[in-house]
Amino acid sequence: PSSLFDLEVMDSDFERPLDGTACGVACRTLREHYAPRTCESPFDTHKALYETGYKSTLTVPILVNGKKCAGAILIPRKEEDGFSKQSRVLISDIACILGSNLYSKRLRKATEESNKMSRQILNSFVPAKVLEKIECYWNEPKPIPRRKSEKSMTSYGS
Repeated sequence: PSSLFDLEVMDSDFERPLDGTACGVACRTLREHYAPRTCESPFDTHKALYETGYKSTLTVPILVNGKKCAGAILIPRKEEDGFSKQSRVLISDIACILGSNLYSKRLRKATEESNKMSRQILNSFVPAKVLEKIECYWNEPKPIPRRKSEKSMTSYGS
């Protein structure tokens, strides 16, 4: 963005270019980018934030599986050098948790899609009567009802 106005009107539903931004640096290096004084930052977004009263920023990548960047968290503060080392570590940990959550959701979605495809392939090759007999192995497990004799056996020996 070339001005504060551009920064304010950018719609979050559209992709934003990462080149020349702190988010771009964080995503490329897979490390946090800390700007303790936004007035000295080379990034236009930091300068625009400084004009609105934010004097420091922390940008942390959201890592998926520790190797791929899914996005970044940018947090501004009104205080100069507004993030302690402990705060920066804590925010990085939060970003790691977000990345883990993204990874597990993607994995779950891929597993569900694979299971669906497997069922479709199986349905096209195996007769319906056979499928009825083996369907219990891929559906959600149902609780097994206890027999009445099991209850009496547990209290029997005491």
